[in-house]
Amino acid sequence: MAELIVNGDKLLRNISKINQTLSKHNIQWTLVAKILCGNKDILRRLLNHDEIKNIHSIADSWLTGLCAIKEINPDVVTMYVKPPAMDSIK
Repeated sequence: MAELIVNGDKLLRNISKINQTLSKHNIQWTLVAKILCGNKDILRRLLNHDEIKNIHSIADSWLTGLCAIKEINPDVVTMYVKPPAMDSIK
């Protein structure tokens, strides 16, 4: 089984840098958090970080991830990112 180790400080620093750059140009953006797999500890750090409050929304491809986000912060705008089923693609 593969394991992903997330460095929360580096992740927050990178998100802050992206947010600062896009904010200078009045660009709203969505943070896609699907790789975090609904990990509440990491999501809590993200959602409570000052820079995150300027992000338009947070997206995930798992409903459990979106539920975890809403449990931590019910006011955050969320998006469901899911590719179409293979049989519906020509």
